[in-house]
Amino acid sequence: MANTVNQIIKEPIISVGIILPKDKKTEIVIDLPNPSNYKIDSGSLSKRLTVKCQWDAILINNKLVNKFTIEPIDNSNNNEFPPHTAGFPLRSNNYPIIQSVTTGRGFHWQKEIQVQLPGKIIIKNYNRYLFIINELPVEQYLPFVATSEMSPDCPPTLLEAQTIAARSWLLTNRKVNHPELNIDVCNDDCCQRYQGVMDVPDQSLQVIRKTYGQILRYRNEICNARYSKCCGGITESFENVWEGKPIPYLSSIPDFPHYSNQTNDLHNFINSSPPAFCSEKYVKSSDIQKYLGKVDKSDSYYRWNISYSQKELTSIINQKLDLEATSIINISPLKRGYSGRITELKIFYTDKSNKNKSIVLNSEYKIRNVLHKQFLYSSAIIIEQKTQRNSLPEKFKFIGAGWGHGVGLCQIGALGMALNGYSAGNILQHYFKNTKIEKIY
Repeated sequence: MANTVNQIIKEPIISVGIILPKDKKTEIVIDLPNPSNYKIDSGSLSKRLTVKCQWDAILINNKLVNKFTIEPIDNSNNNEFPPHTAGFPLRSNNYPIIQSVTTGRGFHWQKEIQVQLPGKIIIKNYNRYLFIINELPVEQYLPFVATSEMSPDCPPTLLEAQTIAARSWLLTNRKVNHPELNIDVCNDDCCQRYQGVMDVPDQSLQVIRKTYGQILRYRNEICNARYSKCCGGITESFENVWEGKPIPYLSSIPDFPHYSNQTNDLHNFINSSPPAFCSEKYVKSSDIQKYLGKVDKSDSYYRWNISYSQKELTSIINQKLDLEATSIINISPLKRGYSGRITELKIFYTDKSNKNKSIVLNSEYKIRNVLHKQFLYSSAIIIEQKTQRNSLPEKFKFIGAGWGHGVGLCQIGALGMALNGYSAGNILQHYFKNTKIEKIY
């Protein structure tokens, strides 16, 4: 992992996990529109490859191998398969297409998509599940992170800011999230979204190319530039979401052009809809789908609410925590971050022996996971419990703000800024205080 500016002097090659062992896939299909542009370890390629796990090996179109690599041939003189210039990909319909790739693992938007991949593709059998890795230069990868995280139709300044943040995050977090797999990053939200080559307008790709080699710097360090979809009006501080010391440029800020006194009372703040950059004042709800990534679900993310009956919530909590609760007595926030996100929550319940018990959830991630069938948008919630006298709550209502952990760049807030004339530099300086943009290769 490199995190100082002078450690990176040329464009790195990275490894991206596309299909992970946790996906538990034992068979996939890969299409190659033009097999002659690729070489493999042994044998010949066909236009369609059926890949299966066979005990501890791999079966490729009924041929048994231990490992399988699909690598592009240098076809510099072949107009059908143009090379990239200075790390920048020229799109080609000849890239391999992998079917049924999981995206949004464990979240409410999880689905299967197909991805078309530049660079080298490595296929392994990992404990009898398929493990597929895409190896490629950073600057071939990044344009399709920016346009997977958000739509390629976003304003140019948003795409520039997103790409610089994504490059900075990558260079400080290689091999952090999946050390057991020996890859730099995966293709999904726990790292950064990467959905391969997609239909991106040329002007969007050219905008992203302008940022080649640019990172955010704080003192002599490349910034650990975190981001999430919607902060809800106040960003969260790093130390309230992940273990570690506070990071100066990842401290909580109000997402407003100027400080607002509305942020002083978190209960009223979440119950209202103040005019933050990620609010409807700056990004109309009718326009939001146009600017979201293609796997995102269209919804209201600045303010939202969800209600459960006693039976529904008890069932969800039992399933998520492997409890045998017969009823939920109370849900009580113990700690909140600056954005209103609950970071410690206590659930009081009755077990099947009619004993009162409790359990504490000690992270915003666990809270979001436990309080929803799939995943709660945010832990910045006000909890209303409708209770009749001397009885259990009949109904639980969560009034929420934002989508995601809320640390660093707020993507919808950055979109609001871009739509209202702010530059990429303005956007990055707003969310990452006292940082500078620097070209390092």
